[in-house]
Amino acid sequence: MWVGDKRISLQPPHVVIGDETDTMIDLGLQSGVEHKAVVSGAYLVIFPEAVFVNLMRLTERGALSQKTVISTLGRQCEVKLVAFPCTSKGRERTILGELGANGYPDSDLSPEELDGTLWHDPTDGLIYVYNAELDRMVEESDAYIGIHITAYPFMFNTDEASSWMSHLKFNDYIEFANMPGDLSVLNGKHTVVYADVEDKGVLVIKGYIDNGAVSVNLNEGFDLLTTNEHWVECFNPMPSVSFVIPPLDFVTSCENRIWGCRYGLAHNGEFVNEIYCTALGDIHRWYNLNDGENSHADNSWIASIGHMGPFTGAVSYGGRPYFFKQDRIYAVYGDTATTFGYTELTERGVQAGCEASLCVLDGVLYYKALDGIVAFDGSSTSLISQALGAVKYGDAVGGGADGKYYVSMVERSSGLPSLFAFDARRGLWHREDGLTVSHFTNDHHGDLWGISGDTLYCFGERDNSEVIPWCVESGIIGLDDPDKKYISRLSLRLSLDVGAFVKVSIQYDSMGDFEPVLYYEGVYLQTLTLPIMPRRCDHMRIRMEGVGGVRIYSLTKTIEGGSDT
Repeated sequence: MWVGDKRISLQPPHVVIGDETDTMIDLGLQSGVEHKAVVSGAYLVIFPEAVFVNLMRLTERGALSQKTVISTLGRQCEVKLVAFPCTSKGRERTILGELGANGYPDSDLSPEELDGTLWHDPTDGLIYVYNAELDRMVEESDAYIGIHITAYPFMFNTDEASSWMSHLKFNDYIEFANMPGDLSVLNGKHTVVYADVEDKGVLVIKGYIDNGAVSVNLNEGFDLLTTNEHWVECFNPMPSVSFVIPPLDFVTSCENRIWGCRYGLAHNGEFVNEIYCTALGDIHRWYNLNDGENSHADNSWIASIGHMGPFTGAVSYGGRPYFFKQDRIYAVYGDTATTFGYTELTERGVQAGCEASLCVLDGVLYYKALDGIVAFDGSSTSLISQALGAVKYGDAVGGGADGKYYVSMVERSSGLPSLFAFDARRGLWHREDGLTVSHFTNDHHGDLWGISGDTLYCFGERDNSEVIPWCVESGIIGLDDPDKKYISRLSLRLSLDVGAFVKVSIQYDSMGDFEPVLYYEGVYLQTLTLPIMPRRCDHMRIRMEGVGGVRIYSLTKTIEGGSDT
């Protein structure tokens, strides 16, 4: 693929970015996996590994999840990871103890002193707050946990204390992994309620921790030769935090967001049938969703689809994303996360395994559906491949340039490949040859390139030096001539380029092979009329084939009357 004047190719585990020189970047791409790459802003994003690289600043690259290890930052002192009950803004709250058998705090404090204190009920595992005005315990529906790291005696400064969470913000959907000891209850997925990056480096999530604050040492100290103390990290791997990225079947980029779809198991093991998009201009945030008062136009968006069946493709067309199943098209409308929705069209969708046939050419979207090649205008589809007959094809790969849609397909019954070209401006189909193209792409000049094995081909007007064989065959001629009339002469009006030739053959009465009746080679650019004298018959078919530039202007026939004998 090309992005501007940069040529991009995937050579696992590397992505190769070429302009004046080639730069190989190891992104850990897997071999033997079908990759899907999209560009959003300056970022090249590759699935299923969910990795990225900034094409303008190649040192900015990595995983979309931005996994960050919670480390000791090399400090030669005690470093702890601490979790504690807190308010939604990170102010510490204390769980004083467990409720008694009567459901009230077992404490000598007065009701006024108990007001607002937290208590743990061991019978149901929930956290309650004492309300002095009501004189009863009220379930704490909004319990929060604050998480931070501390160092002693050499304290962290603000930047160090918040380094593990500096990229996080309100409403981020994150996952903790490898949390040790008493903090293992935090492993899993959470939504960020508050991120105090500038002050104490406290991250707040919803939840509660039994028995108040808990902490785990991240390192241990050892005496070396009784003179130096050496601290090493306790865990391998160390605790980490990362964004949650959904597994996606197909992806596309539209209006500064990445869009994707999934039919199958999600990251949490649940079955989903959904369409996703990232936050505006942010390739990492897929689950910053609108939630009541926390609704923002720039947030992420998810929609559940009712119609069952796997997705078969995705594309951006006309300024909006479209998603396909074999018998459905989903058109997303709206400009922001607060106005997004989708329309379900009961139309021909993309045939399974033919997602690479999607191609926008001259304002029309072309692709391979179950019953053939279709053109889609944003609201309805029309079949355009009737000329290819009733042969069933699959594994379609398409591309377009210079008003022509090229599609490489494999015949289902025989497994034989064919490369076809549809001239959209003239409505004509041509079978090019048996070339198998695995991928088409357009360069920054608009020229179309196709990859077949290890060979790169150029299609369209740029490569006009190749001499291509061609063939055209008529329908039956003569059946509409009554009273024993027959064709005594054919006159072919044509022009030939230098070095081109044309051969004319006739099949008589739908029997036998085509018999050659004329061969002519162009020695200089000329226009001429060639006479053809067919033998007498009831009807005939004409085949004209050749190599090079031959333009056929007319084919006229001379008819003579016959008799019954």
